[in-house]
Amino acid sequence: MTDAEFTSARASTLDAFYTPPEIIQAICEGLHKAGFQAGNILDPSTGTGRFLQYMPEAMKRESIRVGVELDLLSAKIARYSSDKARIIQRGFERTRFPNHSFDLAISNVPFRETTSSPIRILRRTTSSMIIS
Repeated sequence: MTDAEFTSARASTLDAFYTPPEIIQAICEGLHKAGFQAGNILDPSTGTGRFLQYMPEAMKRESIRVGVELDLLSAKIARYSSDKARIIQRGFERTRFPNHSFDLAISNVPFRETTSSPIRILRRTTSSMIIS
């Protein structure tokens, strides 16, 4: 681990949580039942990319997946583990996406004072969803 990776990892220890695959799979099953099959998907606090990694293969294959992660080491792991998802290493509050770029925002966001809502960049359709 480099000094920069260690510093970044240490700063995230109070709010880092990696959602179990079983929870992610249950959420994706619920999305499927609600009618969401595929689309532009954002994970605004991706961690090691678990939501992008453990979603059903058909959803992965048919979707554009974007993850945003502040922690340097977690972002590197996400790039490696979430096969072909775009991973951006910075805080979500510092990202800029055009409004209405995503059909689904899904994450297990950390609880801290800095917040930024992905709502502004979701498409305005009846199938747009936020899962947090």
